[in-house]
Amino acid sequence: GSGEFITDSDPTPTECAGEFYRDESIQWPIPLTTGPSMWAFDLQSHELTLDLLSETRKFCDNDPELHCWMDGIPYDYWSQYENVFEVLMELSFTSVAVGFAVAWIFLFGKIFGEKRHSFSKVFCGTLAAALIIGVAILICLMATIGISILAGVNLTGFSNMSFVLSIAFSVEYSVHVVSRWLRAPLILTSSLERVQYTMSFLMLPTFMAWISSTIGVVCLAFTEFSFTEVFFFRPLIIVMMVTYYIGVYVLPAFLCYMNADIFKLGKTEEESRSIHPGGASDLKLDEGDENGGPSDEPGDDGEKDGVELAVEVKEEAPKEEAPKEEAPKEETPKEEAPK
Repeated sequence: GSGEFITDSDPTPTECAGEFYRDESIQWPIPLTTGPSMWAFDLQSHELTLDLLSETRKFCDNDPELHCWMDGIPYDYWSQYENVFEVLMELSFTSVAVGFAVAWIFLFGKIFGEKRHSFSKVFCGTLAAALIIGVAILICLMATIGISILAGVNLTGFSNMSFVLSIAFSVEYSVHVVSRWLRAPLILTSSLERVQYTMSFLMLPTFMAWISSTIGVVCLAFTEFSFTEVFFFRPLIIVMMVTYYIGVYVLPAFLCYMNADIFKLGKTEEESRSIHPGGASDLKLDEGDENGGPSDEPGDDGEKDGVELAVEVKEEAPKEEAPKEEAPKEETPKEEAPK
């Protein structure tokens, strides 16, 4: 263990103080004891291989008196799957924490930069909103893992990678929805109105994003390798469905009940009424605000904060009367009376 050589016994000591051995003979190679070979058959699943590792190691590796270890391909390669569940838990909680931190930094930086509310309100509001996003991420991850296991996907390094990808899609949907919901104009008093304001704009972009991602995943279903179909296609297609459903349907439904004042971080009511004198009934979503749309600064094509007046003034053009044409009068010949 410490790198010392094995020497012959009873070497001749020197006459000086201390014991210095000079005539040792080195034994090389170091003798090792090997046991008989063991053969395993029909290891056609993860469960059977892991059972083999646990049942045989208790006689050798885990024995406190017998210092030996099992060797071979099953032990060299498949040992990584003995703690695959612990690795999944570590990856999951780390990824959820990172997703929560990224969501809060984005929300706080975006809303505080608009300088419409105090630091304390923006800090508390965005932190609470990030906690909601974190819960949504955790629900997506748990649902993805559970449904994938029911679909016959074993816990491996490849499936763990697919499971963690659900956090990325969940963050994408949740941050867009919560961000626009937080920044809804304060003239929209109820949370239901703010959710309608949010989803009337985001429903189409999120649907198109889900369609494009799902089409790419569906291509994996036509592979000739069952390994790719099991450990990549199945978990990823489940990721697409779960994250879209929770991020675009479940999360907005939950936000309808969140009407606390700390979540109202949009334009002030005075500012909104100065732009839209008609109140909330005059608000109509346009194509601006987030996701690469027009700026919400005044002067950008006349649009402000992604809203415009919905009142349409219909003017009827004066009708021009066509000149009446008089039909030519036909003169009937006069009949002369007979003389």
